[in-house]
Amino acid sequence: DGATESFNQLIDRYLLEVTPTKSQATQIDEVRHLTKLREMVGENPVSAFKPHNAYQLRDMIHKSTQKGSGETYTNRVMGNLKHLLTKAIEWGVIEDHPMTESKFKMLPKPKKSQIRRAESIEQVEDMLPKAVPWLQCYVRLKLMTGLRQVDLLLLTVRNITTEGLLVTHHKTEDSSGKTTLYEWTPELRAVINQLKAIPPTSI
Repeated sequence: DGATESFNQLIDRYLLEVTPTKSQATQIDEVRHLTKLREMVGENPVSAFKPHNAYQLRDMIHKSTQKGSGETYTNRVMGNLKHLLTKAIEWGVIEDHPMTESKFKMLPKPKKSQIRRAESIEQVEDMLPKAVPWLQCYVRLKLMTGLRQVDLLLLTVRNITTEGLLVTHHKTEDSSGKTTLYEWTPELRAVINQLKAIPPTSI
């Protein structure tokens, strides 16, 4: 009790107890975001942090962002701060959360009006012949398996077995190590054979 007063101390405990429980990619992002927060509010007492401070911090991060529009990066940093303060309540550092939905709003997501989304699977299939061969195979595999983008992009010949396509899901690789076998069908064999026939575009 009373051992954690400043944001620096709160971040230290969070990095020690919470961050290691997450995936490696999440850990890398989290360390980067918490380093940013440490630079900006590290010496400040956690108990003095109010909703208006969260808005000031949000706007300052957004203005200083040099890549893209900055909304996504700013919201990720503020998301980390929000969870940091949730743990502060759990650990008895503060009693009231200054960033609940009624007190604080993230930046609105940037509009992507230039992106047109397909309205049906038929629309996607109609457009497939216009795509390059590897993208046609990618989309067909996506429709057959429903795999996440990262899992599709990590596929290699090692995933091809006599029973079918064996995939270890990247998201749960370090926790449950869940694997899924997509058994051979004529359609799946055809798309895998097409993929194997395409000359590699890189190492």
